[in-house]
Amino acid sequence: MKDLLKQVTCLPKLWKVNKNDFTIWIFAAIACIFIDIPYGLALGVLVSLLSVVNQSQRGWVSILGKSDSEDLYMDSKLCGSIHELPRIKIVRMEASLYFATAEQFRKNIYKIIEQDTDNYDDDTEEDPESEQTNIALTVMNADDKEEEVKIDGETQKLKNGSADHGDDDASDDDSDQFSTKILIIDCIPFNFMDGTGLDMLKLVIFELKCVNIEVYLARCSKYMLRMLEVSDAYDGLPREHVFIDLPDAVEQARKIVEGKRYRPHHVHHIVEMHDEQRKMSLRQTDTEYDMSIHRKSIFTPLA
Repeated sequence: MKDLLKQVTCLPKLWKVNKNDFTIWIFAAIACIFIDIPYGLALGVLVSLLSVVNQSQRGWVSILGKSDSEDLYMDSKLCGSIHELPRIKIVRMEASLYFATAEQFRKNIYKIIEQDTDNYDDDTEEDPESEQTNIALTVMNADDKEEEVKIDGETQKLKNGSADHGDDDASDDDSDQFSTKILIIDCIPFNFMDGTGLDMLKLVIFELKCVNIEVYLARCSKYMLRMLEVSDAYDGLPREHVFIDLPDAVEQARKIVEGKRYRPHHVHHIVEMHDEQRKMSLRQTDTEYDMSIHRKSIFTPLA
């Protein structure tokens, strides 16, 4: 017990480093002092598990920007020399995509698009005689409750995977009011993705496609690529929208936004091309090795 009380001097440092560890220590110490040591240890383990569950559900999404001096992409809010690309949003969730973070991932994506559209409307010149309309994405969340995300444009209603267009004639005109044309998702933090996360990713791709926003996936892991391949994800996501690196996805998106001609691209084609080149190199190496063995041999190889 004396050793436990001596650790009180480490609490200020523990509070600065990690507040969750500070809370776990406080609960465990109080239980050990006033109840018993085994109960205190058990309470500490329980609070640790609850802390891990709580932290795993906090998958915040950051907006990435490009550096002015080099081909580097970082959080635009952390560095002053980082600027966002026009009409292109690069987002990254600092957590894996699974059942605990899937709903938060969708909400953060819609919030980013909504804020970007509001800023775009403030910078553009408005016509006083024109009638302003709003778009409301009404989607079903995990609790089967309707939720709206308002973005300037036409009014659509998405429910259970179906889309209702309020004004079919004005859909093409209203699509020009969106500031975001291409959303690039940096998938490098997705160390794990379950079925719920994959379904939520497909839902986000479908809903954004209904409002003329294309979704690109960059830096996907081998595990994620396999899930996309074996599932029906490519029914709603073109294979050309999956990139092996983030700069490639940004370059492709800039060409699309600027209306330039782009080269068809798919990450699996690159992998297959590299595999074919590797096989040819191995065959050439084997042939050279066989010829070298034949030259050094005293026997003449049979025809």
